[in-house]
Amino acid sequence: MNSAARILCCATLLAAPAVMAEDPATVSIIKTGDLIDKMKISESERKFSLIDVRSRVEFEESHIDGAANLPARLFKEKLAAFVKDKDRELVLYCGAPVCFGKVKQAADDAAALGYKKVRAYEEGLAAWGMAKQRTAGKQLAVAEPTLVSSMEVVEALKKKGDLFIVDVRDPEDFTKFHLKDSVNIPVDELASKAKQLPSKPTIVVCQAGGQSAAAGRLLESLGRKDVKVLKGGLLRWKEAGLPFLDAAAPAK
Repeated sequence: MNSAARILCCATLLAAPAVMAEDPATVSIIKTGDLIDKMKISESERKFSLIDVRSRVEFEESHIDGAANLPARLFKEKLAAFVKDKDRELVLYCGAPVCFGKVKQAADDAAALGYKKVRAYEEGLAAWGMAKQRTAGKQLAVAEPTLVSSMEVVEALKKKGDLFIVDVRDPEDFTKFHLKDSVNIPVDELASKAKQLPSKPTIVVCQAGGQSAAAGRLLESLGRKDVKVLKGGLLRWKEAGLPFLDAAAPAK
């Protein structure tokens, strides 16, 4: 599958309502056309840093050509060393509007650290690819992993079949809610732990489908068989009110 087709596939997997910024004063939105114009400036003359806030695995597969990668969960710890000038403009993006929550999280952390110019490319990589702009990266697998619907997984869980469910989100997201008996292995740790996974039919899940698709391709590239990806992710599962979802206990 070529890069354009993969980006279109990503857009399909991530088709869901966008998570909008809660504080427009903190996050200024930049549109595709404006970012195209900014990226025409030579890299040495740019007065901004374009940062992909997705996982390393997703970034290495496909990203905007010229972007750097710093996952949202690492902003508090590493942004100060990553971009030392706090007056430099930061433009943050992820895969598509449905994962904008990660961009917002990263933007909030950047603002808390004292960065004064933070903008968000809400339309994300999918829109960039559909605008036929340059992307970079290396494909993990030729074929996309098989998608499985929420109802198919529900039926399998009811039957208590021989099934392994791996949740590839960050631990913070896993703690909030997850499928019963699923195991949390963040996508960037999956390659190092792949040999430890049980030899069972495997279903990969994440928040909205983007990370799990990349994780599925990663597992297939490592020789794993019988890997499927939950279509629509756990957001769709939660919205449908389906069973087998464990949530964190409310704070007292």
